[in-house]
Amino acid sequence: VEPWAEIKYNEIMYNELSNAGYNIPDYSKVFGQTENYNVRFLIGGTITNMMQQSFGLNAGNFTEVFIEIEWELFDRNLNKTRIKMKTHGYGKYVGLTNEASIIAFRNCFRNLLAESYFVDIINREKIQSKLSELNKEVEYYTTLGAEDTTSENISKHIDAVFSIKTETGHGSGFIINPNGFAITNYHVVENRSSLDAIFSDGKTIKVDVITFYPETDLALLKLTGTNYPYLPLADISEIQIGKDVYAIGSPVSLDLSQSVTKGVISGIREDNNIKLIQTDAPLNPGSSGGPLILRNGKVAGVVSSKYTGFDIEGLGFAISIDVVISQLNLVKK
Repeated sequence: VEPWAEIKYNEIMYNELSNAGYNIPDYSKVFGQTENYNVRFLIGGTITNMMQQSFGLNAGNFTEVFIEIEWELFDRNLNKTRIKMKTHGYGKYVGLTNEASIIAFRNCFRNLLAESYFVDIINREKIQSKLSELNKEVEYYTTLGAEDTTSENISKHIDAVFSIKTETGHGSGFIINPNGFAITNYHVVENRSSLDAIFSDGKTIKVDVITFYPETDLALLKLTGTNYPYLPLADISEIQIGKDVYAIGSPVSLDLSQSVTKGVISGIREDNNIKLIQTDAPLNPGSSGGPLILRNGKVAGVVSSKYTGFDIEGLGFAISIDVVISQLNLVKK
């Protein structure tokens, strides 16, 4: 890239990010001096393909450019590249000029900013700032005050579990403290900032998405109001193979919301560096995001997936509660 182009391209990136509402430092001072700036993400791109055609007066008098760029989003907090993807851009301008390449680059960068995965990651800091606005630590409890909360007392569990209806389906979630903080799967609330929680008595309450982590398929929610029933969270030492567990969710249809199924912990597995609890408790579409509960009433994990197919039975999975606590930065009460 010629020197003029690098300067212009950096300017375009700065302006596009600013116009999109992102908080960024002066681009002219960042490169080569990143250690002096409190920035989390760095964006860079490599032009992998570029084609330019210029046409004279007799052929229309214009220049058109096609450009392909491979982008990388580097996370300084995690010290790793979070995104590596290609986008394309096209530009056309009157005359024999460099303006067409500038337009093509701008369109290429705008296509990056429109990618949902990019938006999910880079917007996370904005969403997490809601926690500061709430001025509260997100606490969880380890008891309900009464240890004997088995299936005979299942109503205590059901009252803290809700359904989440979206345009494309539904899922489940559960409350972890009286202030209305709750947990579900990321894939249940993907690309949404707020939605409705539907409880077993038919009551609907607005819920905001506070933060989310696509990599671990987790999301933290906040329901309006306080004094909610809640589920305590288990300690990892309580999660043992062979123990009874109960899953509560909304399988298949909202008409079947807060259904309870029973099974055992079949194993402790790992997938993509995420610890999962394997269970034979029946799980169905719509159960995602609901709790997997031990006999003592504590949540062992967040229901996330199951294997399906001919001759496959009893292969359900929940994200282990220690992963949930760590990922969502929950604080023990």
